[in-house]
Amino acid sequence: MPNSRPKITIHHATLALLVSLISAIWSSLLFYSNIAEYLESPFSPGEDIGSTAYNVTFFLLLIVIGSFLILIIYKYRRSFLKIIFLASIFITSISIFYIYFWAAEIILQVNLSEDIILFVALFLAFLFLALLQTKHECVIATSLLLYGTATGALFTFLMPAWSVIAVTLATSLFDIYSVFKGPLSKIIPGERGSFEERSERLPPEKLPDELKVATVPFRGIHLGMGDVIFYSMTSSLSLVNPTVSILRWCLVSAALFLGVYITLKLLEKRPVLPALPIPAMLSIFTYLILRLIFQI
Repeated sequence: MPNSRPKITIHHATLALLVSLISAIWSSLLFYSNIAEYLESPFSPGEDIGSTAYNVTFFLLLIVIGSFLILIIYKYRRSFLKIIFLASIFITSISIFYIYFWAAEIILQVNLSEDIILFVALFLAFLFLALLQTKHECVIATSLLLYGTATGALFTFLMPAWSVIAVTLATSLFDIYSVFKGPLSKIIPGERGSFEERSERLPPEKLPDELKVATVPFRGIHLGMGDVIFYSMTSSLSLVNPTVSILRWCLVSAALFLGVYITLKLLEKRPVLPALPIPAMLSIFTYLILRLIFQI
């Protein structure tokens, strides 16, 4: 069977740069509005080991439970999976749009009522849901990129810096398990060893229709929303913590870009590979070196 996947070039990895750029816009909005002070968070604000362990456990628990629920639904009620994905995205997008519109209101010093902000958030959520139903790949990709990066940037402001780092690394480990032995390995179609049918970043015609709404299509590949969210968390963290630094953000974004490129190139030779660990390790390592050694 001929390989239907496109040959990976450096252009495919530009998706990481798009994530970094959009994340910078979202995180700047959150940072300069100082809206985090008004938000309630389920995460512990402490920087100590206990607080970090709690945040990692809480976050991972949500991911693990969600992953296995998706696997169960995929196996026994597969037709419901797309509906559940869309419903989850719609519900969470209301809160996300509300927070960012509120942040914009603070920066612009416009005094709007909560009802107006909620109405705008609902309108944008319905519009977002409608855009996801189109057949235009560019529209779907743009919509999901905006949603994923906004979510990732928000998580960066809801958790302390060390928790963001620890959560990203812990999720990278779970990503490895999920792709090779866990829930995702049970969902990806195709025979073992068949690159074009087993790759986590499947071509559009091989990806189950129920999963397309949870992935970002780009130049013939699909990147999971979870990957986009965590790329965004790392990028946002590098921009605003401990202070705003364009240089630190550029260097971390470059490391993220390199990690995505390496991962995609490896997928040309391997049947399956998680997309989070390599970019996460490189970008976080770069961030820590810049912050702790060069104090940038």
